[in-house]
Amino acid sequence: MNKKSATKQHHTFAMQLVEIRDGLKAFYRSKWFGFIYFLFVTLLYFWPMVMHIGTYIPGGDSMFNAWVMARNQNCIMQQHCPKYTDANIYYPNKDTMLYSEVEISPSVVTLPLRLVTDNPIIPYNIVTIASFLMAGISMYLLAMHLSRGNKFFALLAGTVFEFGPIMLASTHHLQNLSIFCLPLIILSILKFIDTSKKRYLVGLLLSLLYIFFASWYQVIFALMAIALVMISLLIIKLGYFKKLLAVGAVVALACLIALPLASEYMRFSRENAATYTMEEKILHSTSVVDYVVPPFFTVTGQIYRLNPTAFPSFNADTLSYSGISLFILAIIGAVVLTIKRKQLEPRFKKLYAMFAGIGLLGFVTSLGPFLKVKGEYLYTVANQQVAIPLPFALVQKLVPALGFMRGIGRASVLVLFALCCLLAMSAVILAKTKIYQRRRLLVGAGIVLLLFIDLIPIIQVPLDPHPKAYSNGPPAVYKYVKDHPEIDDIIVLQAQDYPNVSFWFARTEVVLWAGYHNRNVFNGYSGYIPKTFESDYSDFVNLDADDPEQMKSIGLKYVIVDSELYKNKPEVLKNVPNILGDKPLYSDDRYSLYKL
Repeated sequence: MNKKSATKQHHTFAMQLVEIRDGLKAFYRSKWFGFIYFLFVTLLYFWPMVMHIGTYIPGGDSMFNAWVMARNQNCIMQQHCPKYTDANIYYPNKDTMLYSEVEISPSVVTLPLRLVTDNPIIPYNIVTIASFLMAGISMYLLAMHLSRGNKFFALLAGTVFEFGPIMLASTHHLQNLSIFCLPLIILSILKFIDTSKKRYLVGLLLSLLYIFFASWYQVIFALMAIALVMISLLIIKLGYFKKLLAVGAVVALACLIALPLASEYMRFSRENAATYTMEEKILHSTSVVDYVVPPFFTVTGQIYRLNPTAFPSFNADTLSYSGISLFILAIIGAVVLTIKRKQLEPRFKKLYAMFAGIGLLGFVTSLGPFLKVKGEYLYTVANQQVAIPLPFALVQKLVPALGFMRGIGRASVLVLFALCCLLAMSAVILAKTKIYQRRRLLVGAGIVLLLFIDLIPIIQVPLDPHPKAYSNGPPAVYKYVKDHPEIDDIIVLQAQDYPNVSFWFARTEVVLWAGYHNRNVFNGYSGYIPKTFESDYSDFVNLDADDPEQMKSIGLKYVIVDSELYKNKPEVLKNVPNILGDKPLYSDDRYSLYKL
């Protein structure tokens, strides 16, 4: 090859590199890049779950939430649902659908999946992953608005919000993930204020309805943020009054639409005193230290736990760590904003203060009724133990309807939300500094590195290692029940759980498949338990001679005996034919179905 040919090839290769670079730049600048990015990182994190989308589900709340969705869908399609509030668990108790969160909206959006599968695991896993995806996208859209179109900071804000510790702690609490609507709600309000376009009111209503029919907890947190936003906007400019009236009307409309269901929950709470004690609320509130202890799945968490005296989160319900890095960036933003205040418009500065206020509101609320610096809320002063009351302590007396809020520490999601908004706004603030103007790439790389080591998970979604979590499918006995509509009002007898499972697998497995066959079962699992259930079930498990008549007296008609989970009571299992008969309607290596 001569020198001229080599030069030509080198020039061609250089041109190809330029074309690739320009293509990547054009792709990054396209309006679709953010959506594709969040789809990619979401699938990357959840890929282990995607690979077992129809069979993987751990016990506990995951199975319960999958049942809630299936039951909602059965009622929507009017399949064996004479009264919505009377669910098909804890039979014959009434109002059992009101024992926990409603989750109607995720049930509605996954309803088309019922056309192709009756496996309740698939819709649950899909909507869980989709909720994370929507958390990233919704914060990205809000951040694009707040950063004035700075895609880099918008991507960072969306990534941190999607994969923040409190969000990852909610992987198996689908109702909590409905908070992805909050960025869309705030964005709709801000867009309507700026443009007066009614389509943003429609978006606001739809976002509100999703969260209203998904989780009462997240509704309360969202309404707190909305109230602060509306008050702040009115302070910013009195001329916004008429537009804020329209926003308020949409919020009121959403409340009215949800009121019939909310009133049922309040009625049930009053009639059954279904509220949590002050001690339970204290246990599930956040300690101040929880905001500075990184979780194990981050780089900083791994470094922190090299310290043998390290302690886990004091919050028994969730993680409240929002990242030291985000607080540092927010403080830097506030300092620069103060220094460069003349270069920034007043409205921007007030919006920055507004989001900081939302974060402060979430922080104080998450601390619960009394101040906990660590795990204790009682402090010794002058040889006497005293508690430092916080605003939430007034809820017990002033707003008893909110007595159902045990896990008040979940309000720390408002802190994460606010910090992500401030991160997006820092794009505008930093643009006023010389160091960012001269070293934009270096400063940006530093922020990415800081956020990555502090907040981004270094592992994919952790799955339950127990084999039972991976091989779920409706047992043959439940297929038999589903195929025989006359079989209803069932009790499933299990004397023990599976060995080495982490949390109530067998009990919630029965509930899960109640979402498959859609028949009434005596068994149940929820945040509220009927007063006599545990004692009655324990009595039935021993299967004495008088149990069949007692079962029939409360309306039960069929019994399923799970022999695999009766190995701890072989004498009872041996006596089953004498009490229930030696000719079951259905029998296999594990289950036997009897008619009383």
